[in-house]
Amino acid sequence: MEKDKNLLCIPKLKKILRADIGFSGHGQGFAGSIGAIALGANVIEKHCTLNKKMAGPDHSASLEFKDLKKLIELSKKVKESLGSTKKNLLTTIKQSLKEMDFAVTDLSHSRAIIELDGENSIEVLKKGCPFNFNELKKNNCVNSVFHGITITVDMIDDDPNKIRLFALRSFGESLYHSITDASLEFGYKAI
Repeated sequence: MEKDKNLLCIPKLKKILRADIGFSGHGQGFAGSIGAIALGANVIEKHCTLNKKMAGPDHSASLEFKDLKKLIELSKKVKESLGSTKKNLLTTIKQSLKEMDFAVTDLSHSRAIIELDGENSIEVLKKGCPFNFNELKKNNCVNSVFHGITITVDMIDDDPNKIRLFALRSFGESLYHSITDASLEFGYKAI
C-alpha cells in the first residue's frame, strides 16, 4: 500500500545516519521509487521478471524489462529536475533570453499603475516631467518625477503613444489627478 511506504523517513535517515539511503520497492508501479528519488534515495531496489504472469510470489509485483527501462528514464529525469539548492536566476535568464526580449522593473512595495494611450500621451507627460521623452524607446523605462511624484515610465509597445506609469500606491490617486489635469488641455473628459 502506498501509505505504508513512509518515504518521508528518507531525508530524516540521511540526516541521522549521514549515509546514502536506498529504497526497496516491492510494490507495483513507479510511485514509491520515484518519490524516494525525489526525497534523496541514492539506491533503488526493484525486482525484474521476464513475464509478470510467471509462477512464483515475486513475479506479479516485479517489473518487466520494458517497464524497468521506463523507471530508469523517469528516475534520471526526476534526479535532473531536482537541480541544486542554489538557483542562479540571472544566469538562467541570460541563457534563455536576449537582452532585447525583456525589461526588468521593480514593482515591489505596492505600486499603482496608470496606462496612458493616445496621440497626446507624451505631450501630457511633458507638462509635468523634466525627462526628454523623444529619447524613450520601446522596452525601455526611466525613473523621473511628475509634479513632484516619483514615477517609473515604461515604454511597453511599438506604439509611442502607449505608456505605463508606476508610482507608489500611496501617491497613485495624486498622480491620477495630476495626469487628468494635464490631459484637460488635450480634450480629455472624465467619464
